[in-house]
Amino acid sequence: MNSYSQLGDDAMFRGNSATLMKLVISLDAEEVTILNDSPVFNSKFKNLQTVSISSCKRDSLKQVPMATMHKFIHSLASNARKLELSFKISVSGLIDLTHSSCRFENIQELAMGGNKPSLYDVLRLLKAFPVLYKLGCGIDDWDPGFDQFTDDELPDYVASTFGNAGKYLHTWILPQSRGERSMNVADYVMLLALACPRLKPVENLCVDIRSYHARVTEATRSGPFSKYASRLMRLLDGIELVDEDYEVNCVD
Repeated sequence: MNSYSQLGDDAMFRGNSATLMKLVISLDAEEVTILNDSPVFNSKFKNLQTVSISSCKRDSLKQVPMATMHKFIHSLASNARKLELSFKISVSGLIDLTHSSCRFENIQELAMGGNKPSLYDVLRLLKAFPVLYKLGCGIDDWDPGFDQFTDDELPDYVASTFGNAGKYLHTWILPQSRGERSMNVADYVMLLALACPRLKPVENLCVDIRSYHARVTEATRSGPFSKYASRLMRLLDGIELVDEDYEVNCVD
């Protein structure tokens, strides 16, 4: 659905809360408010398996208060298996509102397009989405959640605090974009793997593969990551180094 406001009310959602299985919808801030205030959304869409939400006007959904957006997403996707959020959203704000009574208990695949949460928020997100096995999002190099830890302390902190928070997560898809440094990505992935024992090599790695491979290999041989070497070496499975220079095809 594009431009929901053509309807002016919740008519499209009446009578199908038990049968609707897939919803792809593009909205603006006003339309989210209209739907959120509708009594139709007080009942759960128990058979809705796939939910994809985007903004029909550039950055319009930024105007929606996070509490309102959280309620809207949870009303639609509380029973869904796949959730796609194709608009800028405060991942930290979404997690803060996702407490024990309104976690996304059934979401197995989450795609967040151009959003770049910090590692700390990704680890917190794994607790809010406890059965997640596939995640698509960018990365933010700046991570205030870990400011109090040194580089040597961080691996042990992540392993002890977040343990197996992502025990089902095996796939992280990194949207292709320029500007990601190989070292930053490698450290991010290794730290994520400490909370995700099943994590496989990252898809769409848009970095210098040689530098990435060298960083992971070095980290498993010495330093604070080395005690987790058996888990981290799996991140290199299937990565082939060729003699010629490696070229990446990234989106500007």
